[in-house]
Amino acid sequence: MNNIIEEIKLFIKEHDSTLKWGLFIASIIFMLMAIQIYMNYITIIENTETIKNQNTKVQEEIDYINNFQLKYLDSNHAKNFLSHENNILKDGETVIDFKWTKKEKEIGKDEVKKEITPRDEWKGYLSEKRAKNIQ
Repeated sequence: MNNIIEEIKLFIKEHDSTLKWGLFIASIIFMLMAIQIYMNYITIIENTETIKNQNTKVQEEIDYINNFQLKYLDSNHAKNFLSHENNILKDGETVIDFKWTKKEKEIGKDEVKKEITPRDEWKGYLSEKRAKNIQ
């Protein structure tokens, strides 16, 4: 038993730098494997959440169709509603179109409309800031 322990100690003394580098490389490999496993775990969780969200959206659409739309289409007034949704008019019906006109200000001959460029606005802003800082 003592002989085996002495041989192990002797082996470690002879190959200490090789063992250090080997353990260092092995630890890096295990860290990379752990990161990869963690990333796979996160993607699995995200995918299950997206699938759950998609399932709830599809279930809501199915419930809407079953509980509302089928009853709506089976009703006596469905033909009238659908024709109005598709802009189909019955006899005696008309479309009323509302139009608004804007009154623009009239510029007199003496008044000159000056267009302010963004550069002029920026210069004015900077001059105001400088005036405040000076005071």
